Amino acid sequence: MCGVLARNSVKNLVAAEVLLEDVSIVGFVDRWSHLYVYNVSHVAFSCANSSFLLKGLARATKGMVGLGRTKTALPIQIASAFKLPNKFAFCLPSSTGFRLPPLIVNAAQPDEYFISVKSIRVDGTKLISFNTSLLSIDRNGVGGTKLSTITPYTIFQTCIYKCLVSEFVKKALFRKIKMVTSVAPFGACFSSKTMASTITGPAVASIDLVVRKGVYCRIYGANSMVRVNKDVSCLGFVDGGPHPITSVVLGGYQMEDHFLEFDLTSSKLAFSSSLLLYNSSCSLSRTF
Repeated sequence: MCGVLARNSVKNLVAAEVLLEDVSIVGFVDRWSHLYVYNVSHVAFSCANSSFLLKGLARATKGMVGLGRTKTALPIQIASAFKLPNKFAFCLPSSTGFRLPPLIVNAAQPDEYFISVKSIRVDGTKLISFNTSLLSIDRNGVGGTKLSTITPYTIFQTCIYKCLVSEFVKKALFRKIKMVTSVAPFGACFSSKTMASTITGPAVASIDLVVRKGVYCRIYGANSMVRVNKDVSCLGFVDGGPHPITSVVLGGYQMEDHFLEFDLTSSKLAFSSSLLLYNSSCSLSRTF
């Protein structure tokens, strides 16, 4: 019997638990809606024997699935069992062409997923001005852009955040969108009544995370604006302070309704445009 430190990464809670093995049932549906079910033996996991480890998780949640760069991550265990390429994909539901940026390993955070963002653009053309060295990872592992499904909203280093908000507000005012009092933790909020609606959410300036020329992740209104009440919507990004370990942490809200495929063998991330553009979403069973 082996011990293991089980971690709730949402609340950063850790408890000593027992490492266990069991058979897991894995199923998938093909494009013709045929269901295939397989047993996977010797799947390693630990039990949250204390309700302490479930604090901060959604109601009725029984645990967490690890997706990091570790041998015990569920996708890696399944790929190993079937001798498949070391890949996995997910699609986060909201409350077509693929682009291929490289995945980067940060030696200081080897279990996390980083991508090489070179610049940030607002409304398709306007590059925001800040010290772009913040987007690089230095020898101490500081900086860069990380993907995190446990971070609710994207976090930016203070200089990046202020420049982005300033440019976004200019574009909003040009569209005659009225600003209102901010609602924490957001720094820029607007009257929902003054926003037009589109298939991709509120009609606001798009935000692009540019990986290289012609390759970028575009964030439309559905993923940039958070409806805090019936009259107010806020820009769904958070100020991470002047000296965070990671300059940009792309949060779960900004990844909703995008299909992401992680290829750990070739160190590439494939991501789709917003599925809302195709009148689909991650909530629909036929998305894939």
